[in-house]
Amino acid sequence: MSDTYDRLTAEYDELEQQAAKLLDNDDAEADPKLALTRRLRTMGKQHRKALERVRDEVRHELKAERRTEARWRDLGVPEAARTLFAGLDPFDGKAMEARIAELAGAGITWDGAPAAPAPPPPDPNLAAQMAMMAAAAGGTHPDDAGDLATRMRAMEDNPGKYTDEQHAAIVREYNTAVASAGRHGTSGARG
Repeated sequence: MSDTYDRLTAEYDELEQQAAKLLDNDDAEADPKLALTRRLRTMGKQHRKALERVRDEVRHELKAERRTEARWRDLGVPEAARTLFAGLDPFDGKAMEARIAELAGAGITWDGAPAAPAPPPPDPNLAAQMAMMAAAAGGTHPDDAGDLATRMRAMEDNPGKYTDEQHAAIVREYNTAVASAGRHGTSGARG
């Protein structure tokens, strides 16, 4: 478009210079043809200004479309999947990430789709607090794979796998847990 526009405006400028030379003549006032040429020239200038306004508007629209298209590419959203984002501004990062995560959660993905964010890592402070509470209660955390009851069952199922020292350690741990439960009045006896 720019080359065509430049060529047309150069031709127009040349014609404008020729018309200016012709109309600068004093005889132009008396000749009705030259008066008509003056009026056409005035209209041509007005139309040229309008043409330049339209050209600027088109450039602005094309620039906005290119930016939007580049944003869709940056997000990795193919043209066929863009209808899933209807009503969202592609430049609103949080809204776009939320919709991508929502779609991924529903099993809707495409080549180049950003991966759903990984869940946050477990809080080490919380894990330490749970371990301290379990130790204070005389055992390990019940959700822990190595809790006392599980380890005792494993020893009972395969006693030859463990040494006498490991057997003694588990008996001591069991006795400590029973004693701790007795101190808190929760020995398990009802009455």
